[in-house]
Amino acid sequence: MSDVDEAGDEPDLYLARATNGRTGYLNRAECEAATGGTVSTLEEAAAWNRRLADLAAAGETISVPVYAEDGRTVVGRFEFANPAQGRVRPRPQRPPRSE
Repeated sequence: MSDVDEAGDEPDLYLARATNGRTGYLNRAECEAATGGTVSTLEEAAAWNRRLADLAAAGETISVPVYAEDGRTVVGRFEFANPAQGRVRPRPQRPPRSE
């Protein structure tokens, strides 16, 4: 079996270090939602970019919980890079697979 070899094969959890120094796991779906990975239209991209600008102006960052091995217990927070640098474009749609 190969590792990740096509879109959709990413793991559900990512190993990460929280801002408090503790090690744990990030939930993939939460990371995608927090970083614009679910944006799929021009309107959503424009709204996302406005949100990033507002966060940057307020000096805030985007973060998600870091979980213990049980996947439920929060052990800290993981902060993403400066939101002002995180402008997104709509995710291109994949053509259907031909069989």
